[in-house]
Amino acid sequence: MRWMLLLLSACWLIACQSQQSLPSAPTRITIGVAPTSVVGADLPILLEVEPNWNGLVNLTMQTSYAVHSQAVTIVNGQGTTSLISPWNEQRGDVTIVAQVGQVQARATTSFQPGMVVEPLRPLVGARSIIANGATWSMVVVIPHDQFGNPIADASAVDITAQRPNQQLTRITVKTAHLLAWQRLYSQTVAGKTLISATSQDRLGPQAELLEVAGWPVDISIQLGQLPTRISADGHSFIPVQTNLIRDAFGNVMPDGTSVVFEVNDGTGLKRLINSVTIRGVAEAQILSPNQATTLTIQARIFRVASEPLIVDVPPNGGFDFALQAVVATDVISITAGPISGSLQQYVPDGTIAVLQVTGPARFEQTSDVVAGYIQTTIRRSLLPAGRYTLICRVGDKQAKLLLVVP
Repeated sequence: MRWMLLLLSACWLIACQSQQSLPSAPTRITIGVAPTSVVGADLPILLEVEPNWNGLVNLTMQTSYAVHSQAVTIVNGQGTTSLISPWNEQRGDVTIVAQVGQVQARATTSFQPGMVVEPLRPLVGARSIIANGATWSMVVVIPHDQFGNPIADASAVDITAQRPNQQLTRITVKTAHLLAWQRLYSQTVAGKTLISATSQDRLGPQAELLEVAGWPVDISIQLGQLPTRISADGHSFIPVQTNLIRDAFGNVMPDGTSVVFEVNDGTGLKRLINSVTIRGVAEAQILSPNQATTLTIQARIFRVASEPLIVDVPPNGGFDFALQAVVATDVISITAGPISGSLQQYVPDGTIAVLQVTGPARFEQTSDVVAGYIQTTIRRSLLPAGRYTLICRVGDKQAKLLLVVP
């Protein structure tokens, strides 16, 4: 019995001591944090738990980048931690929540962007504008810190533009909605505008804006340098070219401007020859007709056209040529030549000859002159038996032959 009483007394004493060692439940949590901080810098956070409490506090931090959670050890009512990389690299507000059981505390802080870093790159669009003093392009600059955060609103950005006439345009704009922008109006001198941007003494590469000539005025055309006299030989070329094409402010059309030469040969047939300007002048080569005629030529850039150029093309003045045909079992072999020009020389290889057959059946084909002669064949199956007239035309010259197909 005595031993039983001693055992009960010992159990009661141990139970009392265990109850005295249990920590009291926290009643209040306080978060201490600076209201603002610069991105990239460790942000100290102080936690105080009342009463004098020991244990773990669950800390959740909602940044503009992500949600970060961690446990903070509290000793004698206090604990510290820091918001470190990569959670501190994005600008914006941070919400901090500390919780133990049902007890919770909140605090907010804000990360501000750091200093501008290089390169500070101006973005330009449209890429080219008309040099008429009225059209404009937009220059946009997005200054940012080392982590890519746009700098604070109302920060100054200096934009400098060197115009084609070497005039300097300097504009200071304030950032808003994460960027700085400015309209840049054209002047009346065509050329390349160089654009740069600076902020907080940070530099970057230049951007380019092309100010190009506007609609052309006073287009005219004339004959180019003629290698030989003009004649209706069907193989030589007639060179034509425009004047130096300018806009209303005297700017020369940029290289590559599309020019269309419209050629009317007097028979109602119109040819369109595409060309482009080089150093403000467009050129074209017009194939001579194969018979004497008058050419009417115009140059056109969109809706702007030149006055017509009238070119009289006289007869070739070449020499007649012989035409022979040999009828065989399967084919008819035809030979024409020699075909010569006005200087008693072979016409160039590749000159087109037109061969026409009329009679019980009609037939036409083309062939190239090679070494002054035409050699071609016609299948017998195309021509029923009968009498035919064979005509070969090269330029404004022709040869005629009576052909009998048995």
